Amino acid sequence: MLTRLRLFVFGLIVALAIPAAAQAKTFYWISHGGPADPVWTYFLAGAKQWATDTGNTVNTSFHNGDVSSQQEAVRAAIAAKADGITTTSPDPGSLI
Repeated sequence: MLTRLRLFVFGLIVALAIPAAAQAKTFYWISHGGPADPVWTYFLAGAKQWATDTGNTVNTSFHNGDVSSQQEAVRAAIAAKADGITTTSPDPGSLI
């Protein structure tokens, strides 16, 4: 009886864990730079590869130093209930 109970509990845990693990998440990477900058093309390639490898989504945007545009992108990511947001800025205080 104890063995059956253990198998049942194990099966229940696995059954509940699989959908949670399989649920893809959406992340936003919002850069102050430009998409043609060699530094950011390297990071963009890494973000795309990570998304492919993990089954998650990474939405990227580049703002070429336009702070107001970058601020709006951060607000939009928050409104979209992003699972995670990362951003770059040469002046971190400008996004507050």
